[in-house]
Amino acid sequence: MISTKEPEKLKIKTCLNHKATNYEPSECVVEKIITLPTEDFQHLLNEPLDDYNFIKENRMMMYSDANEVSHCLLAYDEESGDGLLINAEGYDYARYSAYISNAREMIQHLEQEHSGLQTVQLL
Repeated sequence: MISTKEPEKLKIKTCLNHKATNYEPSECVVEKIITLPTEDFQHLLNEPLDDYNFIKENRMMMYSDANEVSHCLLAYDEESGDGLLINAEGYDYARYSAYISNAREMIQHLEQEHSGLQTVQLL
C-alpha cells in the first residue's frame, strides 16, 4: 500500500529579519526567569512596547555592561514553553528583545545542572 500522507516537517517559531545585513549575535546573561500565563505572554508578544510590572520590578537586573554583555530577563509561556529574552535598559517595556523558541527546554536543562537561576511564576 502506498502512503499518501506527507512526512512531518520541522516547524520553527522565530522572527525573520527583512534584508538583514549581518547576524552578529550578542552575548546575553539571563539574570532571572519569569513564567507567564499564556494570555500574558501573548500580550507581551503582541505589544512588547507596553509597560509591564514584571519588567518594572526587575528593571535594575537588565543592563549592558562594559564588556557589551546584555543582562536580561527571560519571560516564557507556561503552556508553550516559548520565551522572550528582554533587556529593558532602565525602561518598563521590552526595549531590546529576542524570541526564544523552546525556552522552557533550555531552562530545564540548566536546572538539571543546578545553575542557580531563579524561576518565578506570575499568576
